[in-house]
Amino acid sequence: MDLDDSLRDSIYTHIDQITQWSLSSFDREVDVIDKTVDTLDGFEDSNGGQSAKFKTKKMHPSPKVDFSGPRWSGNKANADWIDRKNAELADLMFVANRLRGNTVVSRRVMISQTKFTRGASKKWKWKVRMHQFHLLDSLPEIEFVEPATGERFDIDPDNRSFTTYSFASDHYFPFFNTTAKMQEFMSSTQGVKSTTFDPTPDAPHGFQVFRGMLKRFVLGMYGERFSADDTVGEMIQHMYDNATFDQGSSPNTLTDGGQTEMNDPATAVVQIDLGLENQEANFDELDSDGPRL
Repeated sequence: MDLDDSLRDSIYTHIDQITQWSLSSFDREVDVIDKTVDTLDGFEDSNGGQSAKFKTKKMHPSPKVDFSGPRWSGNKANADWIDRKNAELADLMFVANRLRGNTVVSRRVMISQTKFTRGASKKWKWKVRMHQFHLLDSLPEIEFVEPATGERFDIDPDNRSFTTYSFASDHYFPFFNTTAKMQEFMSSTQGVKSTTFDPTPDAPHGFQVFRGMLKRFVLGMYGERFSADDTVGEMIQHMYDNATFDQGSSPNTLTDGGQTEMNDPATAVVQIDLGLENQEANFDELDSDGPRL
């Protein structure tokens, strides 16, 4: 997608504030959530008939869902723990809306579970609990238990980069891996309660690091396409309708085209609205070219 050069550079400068984070001050996942909200909230700029707004809020408490796990053959003791468990759905959620005038012509979303590790002895090793990995990788039918609405959703996205893990630490800037890509860095994903994610000896690529991922998300090269009236859109709206928002000045609404405004544990929600008056009406080509994580 060809953003106006000046607007693109302005967006990238805003995103690049992430490089100023003091990683040594991070102690747990919520520090990354809070810093994401504080850093990205409140951006607005326009140029060349295009506009961009970043609206970032903290969703509190973090949405939790109940779901059924897989029934593995073999040692039943290893399978019991994953049957009918609940887990946080996400620590970070990114929503992008592309508008032409007052009409939303394209939407994307990505959710991410953040894992944190600190200390030199644990570098490049993060513990991943397998029932949550199953939730994000397999996307079984879910029921919301916090907030306790009892609403159920059976979503079926492509999941190329709809669900991810974001790995944070006190020694390296946060980076992202899709659940599909993660499996080659984990010793086992079946019959165990948790496993270690260890991407060494390969360091994360630039497009995996937080600022690189977010720039790709703005360009439409990351995340899952959705519409307000499909199952993914209905689930997001349900989360907006039933959660409490704090820490951030943006309204608590999902952009509908008529308007462009939007305690621990919590989820950071980053909503990006792009007004693209000078762009082609069809954004499908964004999925056909370029690297995909």
